[in-house]
Amino acid sequence: MLRFRVGAGWKEDPEVRLALTRGRPGPSPVDAVAVEVDGLDLCAGRAEAELPGALEELVLGAARLVAGGHRAAVHFAEGGVELLLRRRGATALLTLVALERPSRVLAADVEVELPALARAAREAGEALADDLAALGPAGHDLARGLHEALARLAAARPVERGETVPAGPAHAARPSRHRPGPSCGFELRDDEGLLASYDGEGADLGSLLAGGRTWLRDGAGEELLALDGPPFLALRDLAALGGRIAAARRVREPWVEAVLAAGRARHRLSLDLRQETIDAGEGARPCPPLPLARALLEAAVDLCGAAVARNPRQGRNPYVVELRREASAGLEDVRELLAGEQVAEGGAPVRGRLRRLPREPLAPGRMRRLAFRRSWQADTGAPAGVGLARAGDLVLACGAAAVLGLDAASGQERWRAAGASWADRAGPLLLALRASAVEAHDPVTGARRWSRALPGPTVRAAASLRDGPVVVAAGASLVGLDLATGRVRWRFEPPAARALHLAGFGALALAAGDAGFLYAVSGAGRLAWRLHLPGPPVGPPQPLGDDGLVLCATDLGGALVRFDAATGRRRFEAPLEFTPTAPAVPFAGLVGVCGSVGGDPVVAAVEPAGAIAWTDAAPLPGPLAAGALGAALVVKTAGGAAAALDRTGRVLWSDAREAPHPPPANLPPVAARGLAIVPGEQVIAHDATSGTSLGAARLGAPVRLLVAPDLALHAMDAEGLVLAARLATHLSVL
Repeated sequence: MLRFRVGAGWKEDPEVRLALTRGRPGPSPVDAVAVEVDGLDLCAGRAEAELPGALEELVLGAARLVAGGHRAAVHFAEGGVELLLRRRGATALLTLVALERPSRVLAADVEVELPALARAAREAGEALADDLAALGPAGHDLARGLHEALARLAAARPVERGETVPAGPAHAARPSRHRPGPSCGFELRDDEGLLASYDGEGADLGSLLAGGRTWLRDGAGEELLALDGPPFLALRDLAALGGRIAAARRVREPWVEAVLAAGRARHRLSLDLRQETIDAGEGARPCPPLPLARALLEAAVDLCGAAVARNPRQGRNPYVVELRREASAGLEDVRELLAGEQVAEGGAPVRGRLRRLPREPLAPGRMRRLAFRRSWQADTGAPAGVGLARAGDLVLACGAAAVLGLDAASGQERWRAAGASWADRAGPLLLALRASAVEAHDPVTGARRWSRALPGPTVRAAASLRDGPVVVAAGASLVGLDLATGRVRWRFEPPAARALHLAGFGALALAAGDAGFLYAVSGAGRLAWRLHLPGPPVGPPQPLGDDGLVLCATDLGGALVRFDAATGRRRFEAPLEFTPTAPAVPFAGLVGVCGSVGGDPVVAAVEPAGAIAWTDAAPLPGPLAAGALGAALVVKTAGGAAAALDRTGRVLWSDAREAPHPPPANLPPVAARGLAIVPGEQVIAHDATSGTSLGAARLGAPVRLLVAPDLALHAMDAEGLVLAARLATHLSVL
């Protein structure tokens, strides 16, 4: 006896009942569905789904088989289970597959009579439709699709024999690639022509469950593991293991473990990535992890190719498409890791741009007091990208409502353009993202120079290379755009990266990817060098003379990497016992780094050779931002409290006063004219030597700030209000 028994717990969910009785937006009924044959639940309680959709699929699947169709499927998405229905003459075969790893067949080819399948599906559908309708009109509306499916089942005319399936070759094996090292292979035994049964419409897992065997061998040819059952399920899990191995090697994890299934049997694989061994239950054996990952992913790609060779329509099966796409992407990732770091030989010196304000004081003597006066304001809407930038005597204010060119002294509007979701300066251009197109403006006149559609809706940064194109980080791609026309010159897409942090270093674009590699790309779009990072970067590369710095997050906290920007040679990799929270700051021959341990702020200094000079608890509550102030490091909070530390970590001065309403962004302090300019709820000017507060400008809790050499201040708050202040008077004592 076959029965589909639907759980009743959803009726007690108050949010569901409220949505169905009063017609308000709310969750759809979700509960378990038992597939019982002679009182035994084949799903073992794992099948769970949104009930109206799942029961509709079940009823339509039964109707298709009754009318002569060959295959149907029911997705129990919440439980990761799929019920596959297949017709064989006058009977139906039920197969249940668990897609949550380890992928496995819970029950295979359970034979039931077609009338019994139709009756059980109809009874379950009618019962759910009645339960939904009893809760009110909204429940009846939710069951409309179910009623239509029941009508199709009732109208289905039984046929004695279903569709015939063309037979394909019964057996096929993966050819060897003749490469030393670990190998993975499979044999397909498709005696029933399952692969050929796919008609090219929709997702069909059942047609991929041809039987066979999948094996894994070490470099000596000794068999490590053999899995009897559908190779598609086995290689789906093995390809995922290959991707995990690559991800673990990127962040230098020591272990990877996986559980694989073959019927009721479970097989545990343990890989020691440092010792390069694998244990499949019979002790550790030598096995290089990256060649193993390559073998697993290549086998998955080959299986997809074998499925398409048997039945070209399988190339449209979403299950095949997904496995081939993920395995191919993982294979590119592994190949990059196998290629390792790439160093440029004889690279010309590359110096990143580092802009500093004048250090000389405003006047001789000791400064005693400063007075700022508000001069003008403008409104652009929420800040877009850089928010504020300078172009000669203009302030470029970029927001969601408008992009403006404003006279820095008077605030007079020189030009106006439409608002943007992102904007930044790139050499002689101002770039603005509108919809999915980047538009280039002349920053002085506002004239639009060109517009270019990009592949993705997100832009993180832009950089102008020396004698080269404008480079834009669009999602996981670098795009080189012609400076004059915006024409796409080249595209660079690192494997596995989903986001890139970009910075321009002379003639090179340096991109740190979240997959753990730092790339240097020339103006011609060629890879100049590649550096393996200890973890994902927390920000873009930063210049340090002819070298560069990049901060990374790791499992143990963080790491600071210093590298030769011209060749990519690693100068040092300094492990940090805390999580970095702000960009690194060179000061007094050291590099200062702010971070946190368990939510408590810390500050560290790294020596030129990479040794940790000191790590101390911060003298202020965190999180902190930092800036260089001559031979000192100034750290500050979002509320404006600040402290200066010398190269030994000793506190030179501090001002612990916190603003009651700090801005949402913690802007770093700025050193200028013998002062430390500290943004908070207002912008405070501290004497660099003593820390004395000399004056303040009330500029509306800025989240963007520009400081001019004459100490004119331009600030933008979180709502896009731009406020300007000029230095009205200053008093110094000789």
